[in-house]
Amino acid sequence: MIEPLPVKYRKIIAASVPLLEARGEQLTSHFYKRMMCLNPEVKKYFNQTRQRDGSQAKSLARSVLLYAKNIEQLSRLEGFLESIIQKHVALDIQPAHYHIVGSNLLASMEEVFGEEIANPTFMKAWTQGYDQLAEILIGSEHEEYVHLYREPGGWSSFRPFLIKDRVVEGPGIISLYLVPEDRNLVLSGEAGQYITLKVMLEHECRRSYSLSGPLSNKGYRITIKKIGSVSSYLHELEVGQRLKLRPPLGEFVINERALSPNADLIFIAGGIGVTPLAAFAHAGFQAKLLYYAKTEEDRIFMDEFREMTNITLIDVESMPTKKDLRAHVTRFSQVYTVGPVEFMRAVNKILDFMNFPPNQRHFDFFGSTYDL
Repeated sequence: MIEPLPVKYRKIIAASVPLLEARGEQLTSHFYKRMMCLNPEVKKYFNQTRQRDGSQAKSLARSVLLYAKNIEQLSRLEGFLESIIQKHVALDIQPAHYHIVGSNLLASMEEVFGEEIANPTFMKAWTQGYDQLAEILIGSEHEEYVHLYREPGGWSSFRPFLIKDRVVEGPGIISLYLVPEDRNLVLSGEAGQYITLKVMLEHECRRSYSLSGPLSNKGYRITIKKIGSVSSYLHELEVGQRLKLRPPLGEFVINERALSPNADLIFIAGGIGVTPLAAFAHAGFQAKLLYYAKTEEDRIFMDEFREMTNITLIDVESMPTKKDLRAHVTRFSQVYTVGPVEFMRAVNKILDFMNFPPNQRHFDFFGSTYDL
């Protein structure tokens, strides 16, 4: 069991909340620049597009702030930490990486906040706080690594797969069907989870893609929209070419045992965000699907959905409206939403207007997690 921090250090971390609210993004932006310069070996673990647009810095600033706000009750962060654990294991993060991150983050606090704020007592508190959080994450991630390796079809590190088929789904969207090179069984995972692959461009890159097809212990289907350097590279691959994968991970899943008997499922998709919801549909969940896209051509998998007796397709336009959600979301609904961040914000705003319970809303983020 992890010992709580001394009271005096918890108070210092809690008192840092106004500082982090005002200057958190300044801190994390400086941190990323510092770490990428001094420790370029970790570059492969980060999406460089999100480095450039600042979204990863915003996400990390939010994480540090949440930790400070909940320092007296870290149990409140269990769901949030589980998401981090899943992402870290997907990327194959190891204990040594925590030293790199910690040394750069703590040095950034001194460099950004200055010695008047980041005095020895302040730094001692945050050093102990970081070490505590790292210990929690390293322990939980080790358990997840062991679990993945021991599961039937599971494996450690990156496993070679071959592209068995390549299907054009729509404008700029393809599906890749992947099978293990060794022809042994694979961990089927759960609907809503993602696999992580690594490719070599100018440098090694790691990206995660949701499972989009029926669960299988023989292989996976992932569906990719051409929007960046890695996705563009994947679009150029042909049948028979090789990719290296991590096993399925992710906490965006439907826990049937936790559903109330009268619960109804609502799937709300925005564009390529339909992919994990397609996996839910293939898993047999009975649901209404509200699928928003710019054009009819952009709505992929429509033939599959029309053949499913468990999915009721709702006719909608390109963006969600109060009318749409009021017509289909009940007080018993569990709502699963995936799409661009602004799309999910629009859905969340409507659900707020409807006074819909937050614990019945489920969102999946492709990449950095944002506040909605």
